[in-house]
Amino acid sequence: EEEARRAEEEARRAEEEARRAEEEARRAEEARRAEEARRAEEARRAEEARRAVEVQRAEARRRDATRAAARLERRSSTKHGVDQQDASRAQHEDVEEAFLAKMRDDQKDELGRLKQMGAVSRGKEQLSRRDVLKARQQERLAELLQREKQRQVDEEQRQQAVVAMRLVVDKWKFRHKHRGLRGLLETLGEVVPSWSRNDNLGKSSPADVIKVYKRALIALHPDKLARASTEDRARGELVFDVIRDMAEQFKRQNRL
Repeated sequence: EEEARRAEEEARRAEEEARRAEEEARRAEEARRAEEARRAEEARRAEEARRAVEVQRAEARRRDATRAAARLERRSSTKHGVDQQDASRAQHEDVEEAFLAKMRDDQKDELGRLKQMGAVSRGKEQLSRRDVLKARQQERLAELLQREKQRQVDEEQRQQAVVAMRLVVDKWKFRHKHRGLRGLLETLGEVVPSWSRNDNLGKSSPADVIKVYKRALIALHPDKLARASTEDRARGELVFDVIRDMAEQFKRQNRL
């Protein structure tokens, strides 16, 4: 029963860890999808801004062409005796207008370039965050797999130790079971070297025997032997089951 309980507890913990890993993966997938949607929205907005800039440029070129045509029309409609100063002023205005138009175009190009650089920088930052999250998930999964592998190795070693110690414990039980719980407790040191007590329980009351039995249970409890070697844990587990079963018979016989 104790082994089944521990196996069930380990299975439950493994299931919880797997569920947490699945939840982390689901959250990462949701974050990835949200990031892709955000990047698509940024790309759409950048495209709209680019088209707006192109429309503005076309409108400016149209206005410039209209103004130039008007100036040409004015110059062609003037008389032959147009003052040279007026012609020079008109030429200067044309050059100035062209220069201002070029400056506006350059400023718009620079603004668009800066916006695109900002979008790319934010995209790289989000991509870096996603890579970090993915790396953490991979580390977590590797840790879970390593822990499960180690648990299987420990379980295999424990089973081997149980098989090796079962013969020793069965021999001890066969030699002393005719004396019941008293005989097992008095000779417990034969199979459990760490048990130093050698109480002469032949004349002890049933209550005193139960007290010694409880001390033995504490010494052999799996939690007490959690840091012991695999062999000691297997031996303690087998002896624990033997004296517990014998104690049940002892309690029934003495109505305790």
